[in-house]
Amino acid sequence: MSDELTIEAVSLRFGGIQALDEVTMSVATGELRALVGPNGAGKSSLFNCVGGLYRPTSGRIVHRGRDITARRPHAIARLGVGRTFQNLAVVDDLSVLDNVALGGHLCARPRGWTLGSTLRLPRTVAAERRLLARAWQLLERFGLLDVARERAAALPFGTLKRVELARALMPEPSLLLVDEPAGGLTQVEVFELGDLLRAICRESGTTVLLVEHHMGLVARIADRVAVLDAGRVIALGRPEEVLQDAAVVAAYLGGTP
Repeated sequence: MSDELTIEAVSLRFGGIQALDEVTMSVATGELRALVGPNGAGKSSLFNCVGGLYRPTSGRIVHRGRDITARRPHAIARLGVGRTFQNLAVVDDLSVLDNVALGGHLCARPRGWTLGSTLRLPRTVAAERRLLARAWQLLERFGLLDVARERAAALPFGTLKRVELARALMPEPSLLLVDEPAGGLTQVEVFELGDLLRAICRESGTTVLLVEHHMGLVARIADRVAVLDAGRVIALGRPEEVLQDAAVVAAYLGGTP
């Protein structure tokens, strides 16, 4: 199996703070990899390096054979890297349908889209119809058809998590970065969303890198788990192995297995 993402000796410093310390790992194509660790371990910093929000102090990040270390976020997104955020980033005044469709417009707009849309050129109209069809397909898959025309601001938090995930999948990314999807959800919502994420990614072949604190969710859906502590990878393997590792228990759970 080929690698979707390769992180080679990536370090990140903010002044005197070492956020990442020569992190090295690879994520296989089609894998659902969880990234866990205590607060301040460097999980979000690594996500932001992969997504282009931060530029590593040293090291290299390769996505599907392309070095993306110095690329900007929009360029990385166009190469097939999608993302959700820990804090919801939906547009309150837009409908659920428009929020989801927005993900396609941000990453899949052809040249001359604005002019073509204004003049209603056939190529642009056809592209708009394809995007809308894709949005409706995702709304159905995520159980959002009943609220498609509702304003995002009027919906509960758990529903908006599904909206954000559907939007991230709109441009059909080959790699999806999912940042703490369980945050703020009930136990039932956590497992429902996790099972849905795993099923959709299995169907589409999308590779997932998941940052999560909910160990029950990690154990349920992850193929493999990487554990960060103080900016370093301290364990890597299957969930049932990693979550019983003595170093992981000491760093993350603060006790013994």
